[in-house]
Amino acid sequence: MTAVCKQIAGVKFNDPNASAARVARLLKINEKCDLVICLSHLGEESNREFAKQSENIDMVISGNAPKFCLNTQVLGNKSKHEIVLTQTGRNGLLFGRTIFNFDTQKNKSGVKAKHFIPGLPDDRELYAKTFSTLKLVSGLAV
Repeated sequence: MTAVCKQIAGVKFNDPNASAARVARLLKINEKCDLVICLSHLGEESNREFAKQSENIDMVISGNAPKFCLNTQVLGNKSKHEIVLTQTGRNGLLFGRTIFNFDTQKNKSGVKAKHFIPGLPDDRELYAKTFSTLKLVSGLAV
């Protein structure tokens, strides 16, 4: 278990950076995943530093950020490779679409990203399309 909070008796919290690095390396190197995405709740500044120090992670999606950042950021990681940093905003208010392009050798060759704020007139059609095709594994929505 990883977390940044008060210690709870009987629960061991591992360092989130070390844990993410171990899992990302397993996915990218051992499992040969083309794309590794990290879902994080470390906080805005911590996520930025985490992304810069990471390896083998292609994208970090941050949850519950107190400030909205409508622009997806592309940073350099520890290996000087690009890492995409984006967020969902407070309580998941934002949603977005990120498209990664790959060349024939499975190398990333580009990325496009856009955030949407539900309820804005120009995004209602996209919002409806996105959520009408959303299927949750837990069976809460089909």
